Amino acid sequence: MNANLLSESMLDILTAVNRWEIFCSAFEPALYPVDNAKHKEWMDTNSHAHSYPEVLFVMSGEGYFGYRGDCYPIIPGSVFILNSSEEHDNLYPQWASEFDHLWLHFVQDSILTGIVSARGNAVTTTNQSVISEKTIPWTHSLFDYTNHSHLPTGLRRLRIYSAISILISTFIQSGLPERHIGDQSSFQKQIVTAIEQHIQQTYGKGLNLDALAVISGYSKFHFERLFKQHTGRSVHQYINECRTAKVTQMIGDGYSKKEIASVLGFSRQSAFSRWLCNSRNTTEH
Repeated sequence: MNANLLSESMLDILTAVNRWEIFCSAFEPALYPVDNAKHKEWMDTNSHAHSYPEVLFVMSGEGYFGYRGDCYPIIPGSVFILNSSEEHDNLYPQWASEFDHLWLHFVQDSILTGIVSARGNAVTTTNQSVISEKTIPWTHSLFDYTNHSHLPTGLRRLRIYSAISILISTFIQSGLPERHIGDQSSFQKQIVTAIEQHIQQTYGKGLNLDALAVISGYSKFHFERLFKQHTGRSVHQYINECRTAKVTQMIGDGYSKKEIASVLGFSRQSAFSRWLCNSRNTTEH
């Protein structure tokens, strides 16, 4: 690994387990939510939830982060374990101070990572990497609380701190490989392939170009171009293909339209019917 891609202060906080403050639904955090009116008002229109879990590790900067409807103060060492379908902040408010955040997106058998930094009015993502979950296969225990809900709180906390420690040490050792111009295309294909598999497995439920671009670490324009380059289809076309295949399979298995709409993530059956009609018209033409 090229350790120079991480500053000394970043490495210090990533390896200082005693400074970590973990927020997750497996146990009560030591820090309680605060009533920051400005951030909570922003959260009203800038929160989302999705089908894949994530981990947010704050490496520098202070501020606030919305999680499960509450607003929490964050400092270097704050770690949020965001399970699938748990509501949290979507992107960052314009007034956010300077920060460096490590994001780890768990997409199928891969962990897509990137460092999101704010400097001035610009928020950028750098140092993307792909880690195979096969190298750390038990990290999904971070999100599978039901299997150890019967354990004492102290033991649940120990399990999660242990899993985060292994995850972060793996990231530091191999999560930021040196990449040269010659293998950039191969690296980009890794990212597209992981996201392609995620769309297949979720039938595109809750997914759109904005959400998938964030996972990839690229801008919407760049990610859309890369996706089409490696798959031959636009993101929208690919999501529709996966949804249509699932609809065909479920109709064959005898499911009702209401049941199919629910599985695909449509809030109303009428919205599903409109999508299905438009999809069929597009296919016919």
